[in-house]
Amino acid sequence: AGAPSDEVELRAGLLAGESPSAAMTAAAGGSDAEAGSGSPWGSGRSERMVFFAEAWNEIISHMRDEDLISNRERDCLCFRDWRRTGSGGSFSRQVYLPVLCTAGRLQAACDLLLGLRAELGGGGGASAPPQGTYTERRRVDCERRLTAALERDVHMAEAVMEAWELCVWVLSATLGPRHAESLLRLEALVAESMRAWRRVDLVVPQRLPAAMKALVDLCAQLLIYSPPKREVPADVDAAAAAAPGGKKDSSAPEVPARSEPGPPKPPANPVVGKVVDRLRSLLDALKRALGRSAQLISSEIDSLKFTQEGFFWSESYAEEQLNALVADKGNEMRLRGAVLLLTTAELDAQPTGKEAGRRLTWFVNSLFMAKPGAPSVAAMPSWTIMTPYYSEDLLYSEKELRQTNEDGVSVLFFLQKASPADWSNFLERVRCRDEQEVYAKGLSLELRLWASMRGQTLVRTVEGEMMCEKALKLQAAWDGTPPDQVEELVRQKFTCIVSAQIYGQMRRQKADKAADTDFLLRRYPNLRVAYVDKTSTMQTVMGDDGLASLTETIRWYSVLIRADPTSGSMVEIYRVQLPGDPILGEGKPENQNHAMIFTRGEALQTLDMNQAGYLEECLKMRNLLMEFGANSDATRPCTIVGFREHIFTSGLTSLATFMGLQEGCFVTLSQRTLTDPLRMRLHYGHPDLFDKLFSMTRGGVSKASKGINLSEDIFAGFSHTLRGGRVAYAEYLQVGKGRDVGMHQIYKFEAKLSQGNGEQMISRDVNRMGARLDFFRLLSFYYSGPGFYLNVALTVVCVYVFLYLQLWTCLFPLRPASDLPFADLLSLEWLLQLGLLLIIPTACFLAVEQGAVRALTEIVRTVLLGSPLFFMFHMGTKAHYVSNTLKFGGARYRPTGRGFVMRHENFAEIYRFFATSHFYPGFELLAALVIWLLLGGWTGDGGATDVGHYWRAVWASYAMVFAWLFAPFWFNPVALEWRKLEDDLVDWRRWMAREGTSPEKSWRAWYYEETSHIYATRSSLKMAHVLTPALRYAVTFVGMLHAVNKLNPPDEPGFADVVSLGAYLHGLTRVALVTAVLVGPTAISLCLDSLMSNADVPITRNLFSLVATGGIIAGLVLPLVFGWTDFAEMVTCVVALCYLLATLVNVAWASGLTLPVVTRLCQAWDLFCGILLLGLLFALSLPGFVDQIQVRTLFNAAFNRGLRYADLLVSIPQSKGM
Repeated sequence: AGAPSDEVELRAGLLAGESPSAAMTAAAGGSDAEAGSGSPWGSGRSERMVFFAEAWNEIISHMRDEDLISNRERDCLCFRDWRRTGSGGSFSRQVYLPVLCTAGRLQAACDLLLGLRAELGGGGGASAPPQGTYTERRRVDCERRLTAALERDVHMAEAVMEAWELCVWVLSATLGPRHAESLLRLEALVAESMRAWRRVDLVVPQRLPAAMKALVDLCAQLLIYSPPKREVPADVDAAAAAAPGGKKDSSAPEVPARSEPGPPKPPANPVVGKVVDRLRSLLDALKRALGRSAQLISSEIDSLKFTQEGFFWSESYAEEQLNALVADKGNEMRLRGAVLLLTTAELDAQPTGKEAGRRLTWFVNSLFMAKPGAPSVAAMPSWTIMTPYYSEDLLYSEKELRQTNEDGVSVLFFLQKASPADWSNFLERVRCRDEQEVYAKGLSLELRLWASMRGQTLVRTVEGEMMCEKALKLQAAWDGTPPDQVEELVRQKFTCIVSAQIYGQMRRQKADKAADTDFLLRRYPNLRVAYVDKTSTMQTVMGDDGLASLTETIRWYSVLIRADPTSGSMVEIYRVQLPGDPILGEGKPENQNHAMIFTRGEALQTLDMNQAGYLEECLKMRNLLMEFGANSDATRPCTIVGFREHIFTSGLTSLATFMGLQEGCFVTLSQRTLTDPLRMRLHYGHPDLFDKLFSMTRGGVSKASKGINLSEDIFAGFSHTLRGGRVAYAEYLQVGKGRDVGMHQIYKFEAKLSQGNGEQMISRDVNRMGARLDFFRLLSFYYSGPGFYLNVALTVVCVYVFLYLQLWTCLFPLRPASDLPFADLLSLEWLLQLGLLLIIPTACFLAVEQGAVRALTEIVRTVLLGSPLFFMFHMGTKAHYVSNTLKFGGARYRPTGRGFVMRHENFAEIYRFFATSHFYPGFELLAALVIWLLLGGWTGDGGATDVGHYWRAVWASYAMVFAWLFAPFWFNPVALEWRKLEDDLVDWRRWMAREGTSPEKSWRAWYYEETSHIYATRSSLKMAHVLTPALRYAVTFVGMLHAVNKLNPPDEPGFADVVSLGAYLHGLTRVALVTAVLVGPTAISLCLDSLMSNADVPITRNLFSLVATGGIIAGLVLPLVFGWTDFAEMVTCVVALCYLLATLVNVAWASGLTLPVVTRLCQAWDLFCGILLLGLLFALSLPGFVDQIQVRTLFNAAFNRGLRYADLLVSIPQSKGM
């Protein structure tokens, strides 16, 4: 870390939104006060500067390999070592600052000179008074101010120095040895002027830009210069061949050609002529830029143009010099560096990619954070990185990239539009114009890697992990380790293992993923793969009766393999026999446990396969490993070290943005707060570092009991805390992390976390934590774990309690507390119901990371994109799965897929996913709200209607209901397109009617799966949970009977306001009569239509269908025509009947009865709910703009980078033709 003053300067610059250029010099060498020269190359700092430049250039080169930056951006970001690049020249620095730091500083220097020259009189131009007309004191004062300005602005001083040295080198390399003496005299005169403090009046500032432009033109002409190809005359060729040795003696000194008769000269070379013209223009511009006090320098410039047999007079000599100049590729880099330095504006030097800028800014910022000192590589602790892998995406195949979805959009096309800058950088790197040329050149593997590095794939994770190896090699070289010992030292300190559980099975099946795994092993020779191998052998066994029989023997092994570096074949390192199948509990922790025996070192890091490492962060791993000792004391050792994560999937869709903000807050601000001051951070998942010895002697890092350890990570934190360990958190290091980007994926993820927390609440570990923690840490533990999910569940319960109590108050003849302003008392209710409390930590996270203004802007943007819908919807997800897990158990792992969301989910799939958790509760609450509105008697003083009082009380409940019912469709791609809805309707009808065994294909199979937890046990407590909803349905049904009495009361006065058995019998009778009149003809007509559906005569079938339709219409119209009832009573009776049937269905479930009528009633309810939802979607699809708004909000971030839905539709034919 640098000095405190450097830290403040750096952070101030970063917080102000500036680039890391101002911090790079400080990071490399810190403040230069003690250097005495105003530059970072003073005594004691040169070596540090070289090391930092080497590391920085490696980082930039790696980013170029990742296609995060272009070639030009790479050149702007890299330090330059002109001594090792090219030939010739006299350069004073070991390394020069990147153009990122020096861009625009030459113009600033010109402006500074212009201001100082103006103070000397004459406006600072060529008409300035000659020396002697102004006082020497004023000139010296200007010189002092110039010196102070250059000392303050190190970047300006370095830019001027580098530009002058490059200019001198260009002149020297171009003019050659015949002009060497004049150039030396010119340099000496300039140096003398500098020492004599004659800088202000040495040049004319207004004419310096013209000189710089002339230098740029010369460099550009040299870059495009190529040696001409000439046909040598035959007689000259023969004469050269007849000479002794057959070739010219290159070691002999060159003698100027005499003007004697000889072979004819070749025609003038126009290419050389252009260079001569550009060089002459440069010298003229330099001469014009000199002030009146630089007469000697001006004379030397003239002498360069009039040197006998020099560059301007001998075309053969000029051509020879140019050929020698362009022959060295290093000279080309110097020329490009000069052009970049002279032409790049400050804004143009910044990396255009957000990811590159974010990573570099964070890296430079983290250098000034407090951290333990880094030991040498030989003295550092060793560690192993282990990644569990099952069958997720490893490396996208060519088929997967080119395969299109139903809209004709492929994964590759999506990535090209979502990351257009990265795609352009990739094409530039492989030197191709388009995708077709990539395939034509046989670069499909490079294309597969490019796409896989932008997804949540194993190859991306392994690439980041193996960057630790590259970083250690670099640091070992800095430590002075002999080159032949670096490789062995790094292997001793670092190991990377991928625990690919079913690799053996995939290899026997010759699966593509097995071949891709082999590719990873060959790509990274020090990578290891562990897997579970199952072998079966048959042997003959003699029985007691003397008969032989075959017996199968099955053995299980944990196997560790590597790739042979020479042949590329897979080589077994270890094969350890196991007592049986190791995968007994949850798959992921068991996968980690079987590979633990192959890990080496003092520390163990677990990385999930949706994470990504960065080279710049791997350089800080030595510091991170020292955190164990820095955070330990005599009583509590530090056993887990966690650090930051960055959600790299944020921005692909609006859902990914919401998830990224939520997760980003948890893995940064929440972890920081839990560590200090709450002192209650546990292990919440990868990528934490474990003290391996402590973990292995206390139960390992993963508990794997089925169900109870669904969230296996948190139990490692419980174990370490209960056994006296301390969990630390480091702020200065980060890894990338991918999150789910689709509605279904996020739903599965939230369901898994909620069920895992439900299982934690009933585990022994949480019981022990509650019994052994002090009061304050216990509150912190509750806040960080079970309490959050319990609070969400209780919030939803409070909504139910509030609505049903208010509904029953208006249904029953009870005296409400009319003087109680409950609507005003509920003014804070919306905070909980809308999930806006979650925005508070998110806003704090953004304010800390990006500043208050950016945080406010981002919060407003996400709200406009629909974040309230997202958070309210998943509030219901958490509440449903936590409560169901506590009631019935059944927690299970839910694979999310982690792929890109490009396909439209059909209506049946969405209904199957969200019916139980959101649609059923949403329609139930909606019914309660509507009944309360219609039957609540909203009258104010004087009988005036006071509906506003109702809306003030329940608007937040309506918002939550709307989110539960509509959010899955709003966040579904192309959900409001009419053509898609027609297809969804057909598919949903088939799903409802089809008989099958798969829940994805048949409603009946899905229904049996959803109710399996009810019939799986006869526990009285679980049956009571099933029966609980029946109680509120029954009470509501009784209240509806009283409402029927109010609508159609008997002749007795006041009978409708009396609570008596007779009154309810009267209401029940009315409900029975009305429903019989309504349902009777309808049921008879439907039965006849069903019986005649198989009739052979079409006329008969049509006739009975017409009769059935007439019966239904008659059942609806006749009661109203003859005055037997009215519409209000009819609707009230139907609603009452629905509550009665819901009560009976729940009673049947609680009783364990599997009656066909119960199944039919449930199917009818799903049919009704589906019709309402589809009707809403069709209504919203009629105006075309709603569809466009939906797509633009869903893909908003991607639209900003070029992904427009119209582009997708236009490109469908091309995509299909690939």
